Amino acid sequence: MSNESLDKKNEILLIKEEIKKLEKKKRQLRKLEFDYYKEYFNTDREDYALLTDIPDNPTNKYHILYDYSALNVDTIGKIICELFKKYENKKIVSKRLVKTEISDNIFHDFHRYPILVIGSSENIHELDHNEDNIVIEYDHVSLDEYPSNHPVYEYKDDYQFKWSNYNKLIGYYEDLKFDYNKHEFIEELIYSLAYYQKVHDIKFMSPQETWNVYRKIFKK
Repeated sequence: MSNESLDKKNEILLIKEEIKKLEKKKRQLRKLEFDYYKEYFNTDREDYALLTDIPDNPTNKYHILYDYSALNVDTIGKIICELFKKYENKKIVSKRLVKTEISDNIFHDFHRYPILVIGSSENIHELDHNEDNIVIEYDHVSLDEYPSNHPVYEYKDDYQFKWSNYNKLIGYYEDLKFDYNKHEFIEELIYSLAYYQKVHDIKFMSPQETWNVYRKIFKK
């Protein structure tokens, strides 16, 4: 074997050893992330705690706060508007709008469903053209499960459906279920409210209760 070939062989062995070390480090990192994630959402805090520097879910299991993240979408929209004024001094509004989808088949079936849009009054109707708008969709949540005085309506062809305006806003496996455009105060709002519900074993809060808890969390 030539010296050049021997050098290549030794380099291969060296790289393989480095990969083994990196794989070990990767496993250590994953365990640390998992442990930190569990401790973060299970630790005891003062009541009405504001959660910051929120870790991602490193597991392949549903998020610890998923079951406690059912919140009134319309109320959350109004609170987010208040937070925009507080943190960015922006006048933002929230409004229910209806999106319409028409199929390409010969029957031209249509589907009209409600969404909550948060944005400036000037561009709130620009659903598909303004990236600054924040859109929260209403899930198909039963009114029996989450009673509400302000349900939403969905239309599919000639059928009308009525749903609750509550929605689990933390994803089953990962982060928030809507694009919050990296506004940290929105992320902190949702996680802090969900954490409060977890600590107190609350399935969901009324709009007024949500406002009360929000104000106590963010008054600091």
